[in-house]
Amino acid sequence: MKRLFAALSAAALGLVVGSAATAVVSTVVLLFSSGLEVASPQAYIVGSLALLAEGMFWALLGGAMFVFPIAVLALVFIQPRNTNASAAVLAIALVLPIAIVTGPGRGVMTFFLLVVPVWIGVRAGLSVHSKMMGT
Repeated sequence: MKRLFAALSAAALGLVVGSAATAVVSTVVLLFSSGLEVASPQAYIVGSLALLAEGMFWALLGGAMFVFPIAVLALVFIQPRNTNASAAVLAIALVLPIAIVTGPGRGVMTFFLLVVPVWIGVRAGLSVHSKMMGT
């Protein structure tokens, strides 16, 4: 039961942290993409916050559907350590379903911008998991 609670807690933290990082990265990329015209500085700020909120919503939804269950299973049954190598393997395992579902049409840069937030979420989750498990 302790392993399950630790896995659920760590995966939930990783989901929130990774989703927040995804929302921030996506908003910044969109705001600095070419062709974006803004009527006023206020519209730029309000638009940025709206994009951030929408990005957070979709990242949480997608992460909950495709990443969270795999992360919980990995943390319960494999129990990876809080090391860079374990984080890399877990991040790859979590990104693969996203890459398969979204298809090969993503560019390398878009895929890289997806991997970075997943890595950040994995590092946060593994850190909490190792503390909860006492390792």
